[in-house]
Amino acid sequence: MEYMQDIEMKHRQILWTTVRIKAEKAWGSGTVVYSGQDSKGEWHSYVLTCEHVIHDNIHVETKFDPRVGYDIKKETRIPCEVEFFYYDKYSICQGVSGSTKADIVAYNTDEDIALLELRRNAKIDYVAKLFPKDHYSEIHVFDPVYACGAALGHEPVVTQGIINFMNELLDEGVEYWLSNAPIIFG
Repeated sequence: MEYMQDIEMKHRQILWTTVRIKAEKAWGSGTVVYSGQDSKGEWHSYVLTCEHVIHDNIHVETKFDPRVGYDIKKETRIPCEVEFFYYDKYSICQGVSGSTKADIVAYNTDEDIALLELRRNAKIDYVAKLFPKDHYSEIHVFDPVYACGAALGHEPVVTQGIINFMNELLDEGVEYWLSNAPIIFG
């Protein structure tokens, strides 16, 4: 029975939280990381993805602004489409259960990360449980890790591995870890 509870938890927190993102020139994956109500009772839901997935949805133009008397840069962010999947017998993807537009809230090209807010005033049932920052010291080499993504327009694929290496600092203080849970571009 404990085995089935573990399998169900992994589906709820890993597989079912994975979404597919359709951007201007790319397909990729994302993970639902938050879905909650504000003080007015409106739902806000967020998806974490890679910046390279939504890169072509961000346009920066330089135009002369007569009000200030010089050229200014103006950024335009084109919304993405986020698709959700539905499953039979926990694991068998039956297709797309629905989609919604999402706005690019924040991004960092150097760290290849972006945050999208869904244009959907409804609760998202499956949200990934993020590892708490204050438990960081509890992570060790040999700890199991999972990766799940809907790369290149595919339905979600799950891989498993372990943490192989950690705590190397790269340029500008970015910490580098290594895992053998394979992920592919997308």
